[in-house]
Formats: sequence, structure tokens, C-alpha cells
Amino acid sequence: PDDCAQLARELFGKEGLDEQSAARLARESHGSPFFLQELIAYASADDTGPTSLDAAILNRVHRLPEDQQRLLQMIAINGQPIATRDALEAAEVGFSDLEQLRGGHLVRTSGLSRSDFVEPYHDRIRESVAASLSEDQSKRAYRRLAETLETREQTEPHILASHWRAVGNLPRAAGYFEQAAAEAMRKLAFNQAARLFQQQAECLAEPTREQQQTIAANIAQAY
Repeated sequence: PDDCAQLARELFGKEGLDEQSAARLARESHGSPFFLQELIAYASADDTGPTSLDAAILNRVHRLPEDQQRLLQMIAINGQPIATRDALEAAEVGFSDLEQLRGGHLVRTSGLSRSDFVEPYHDRIRESVAASLSEDQSKRAYRRLAETLETREQTEPHILASHWRAVGNLPRAAGYFEQAAAEAMRKLAFNQAARLFQQQAECLAEPTREQQQTIAANIAQAY
């Protein structure tokens, strides 16, 4: 923390930074020189009050071209690394947009091909971007992801279930939760299967008696 505070004072400029402000920026950066630079850049341009890491991240994101913002949103809300080709297709953008995000240290990839995976550069970027979306923006993004990933045979059903639940299409989500639970049962992951069957039940607003009995039996079998 002391080293980070010293770095903050050095990076802030010739006018310097008092110890209290430097310590606050160091804490907010969580020891990351990358985030510290973002905080200092934002603080230098905005004298309205205390600087938060979320505000600094979103200030950077909102200055991106719209296509790059949309791509970053897709990558952030997926919740885990996503194949580059799937992220690009869902966002309807080109590979150059990904290269710009990668060059700006907003995302990182496992390689340079479209079959490699991409994820946010840091969890705080993922969290800040996802939390900044309105309900409508979030639903549109999840729908595009779900529709894209449904065309990929390798997509795990629990991912599709979560995405369709976020869209608000609960019947569709319930079907994928059931598939995911069945897979967990085959792998002898019984606790996971029980949770997934329970999530299936929660997605069925008015289950039939037969559905209730089947889900109850499945949960009992998993336990």
C-alpha cells in the first residue's frame, strides 16, 4: 500500500498529492498500478469529489466507440471466458474492435485466433460494466448471447439457462436447467444436480402436478 501511495504521488503530477489522498487512491486501486493510473487520470480531470474505481472504469468505457462498448458488455456479462468468435458474433462487431479493447487492457485473450477465449482484463472491469447496464440493455445483451451460444453444440446448458433466465424467458431457462441437472447426475455431481433441479422449479411459474412430482423425485434422487 505504501509503495502504491508513493506511485500515486509520482504519477499525479508536479503539483503533487497529499498523503491522505494518495493513500485513498492506493486503497481504491487495490494495489493495481493499472487501476491506479485510471484513477489518477480520472481524478486529474474531475474535481467534483472523491474518486471511485467504478467511476474511473466507466469513464474510460463510456469514451469507447459504441461497437467496442457493446463487445465489452457481452464479454462482461457472460460471467466466464467466451470464445472470441461468439463474442464478436453476439456483439455484431469485427476483430479490430477486440484488438482495441485488448490493447487498452480492458480484455485479455488466451490467444490470437477466433477460437481462443476472451474475458475482462480484471474482475472489477467485469463487475463495473455489468452493473452499469440498464435492465433493457442487460436483457438485450443476454438475449444476443443466448441466441448466439444456442447455435454452438459445446455450450454448456447451465450457461444458456442462466442467460435465458436473465432475459426473462423462464420456460426456456427451465428446460436448460433440467438438461444441466441431468448432465450433473450422469457425472455423479449430486449436490450440483439438486441445485439445478431446484432452479428449474423456480423458473416454472405454474408447474403442472406431473412437473412438480418429477422435479421433486429428481431432487430426492440427487440427495
